[in-house]
Amino acid sequence: MKKFASLFILIILIISLVGCTSKKEEGSITIEHEAGTTVLESPAKRVVVLEWIYGENLLSLGVQPVGMTDIPGFKEWVNIDAN
Repeated sequence: MKKFASLFILIILIISLVGCTSKKEEGSITIEHEAGTTVLESPAKRVVVLEWIYGENLLSLGVQPVGMTDIPGFKEWVNIDAN
């Protein structure tokens, strides 16, 4: 179960990074990973993070996640303003 959870987090991170690119992508995006291949019809526009570190990474890039775990706890420990 831990391996699946780690893989899921990795996929979400990869999808979020694909969605953060500044180049305009046309067509589908193919992501190869341990469990096979995932094809997205277009870059991700809405990203949810399951760990604070990924939220910090996105916020540092100027990307506001649409969802995050334990937001009150995050605001206690991290002070990054969203753009």
